[in-house]
Amino acid sequence: MRIFAIILWFSACALAQTAASIGGRVIDHSGKPVSGATVQLFADNEARQSAQSGSDGSYTLLGIDPGKYKIVVTEPQFYDLTQ
Repeated sequence: MRIFAIILWFSACALAQTAASIGGRVIDHSGKPVSGATVQLFADNEARQSAQSGSDGSYTLLGIDPGKYKIVVTEPQFYDLTQ
């Protein structure tokens, strides 16, 4: 099993409390992109959204309401990552 990491970026207007997006890249320990990883967004232990990382490791989750979330990234050849 190998370890991978995710790089996140957030886009939100905090003052207006509008929906946001979360995006990033899934990379391995050497910085190479991981394509086909499943990125899931959880709130209250319930999956709210999911996306697959592209060939460059990028993913985007759109229309996210303000709140606390957990992101879980899985790919069969790597250990799962939760942030």
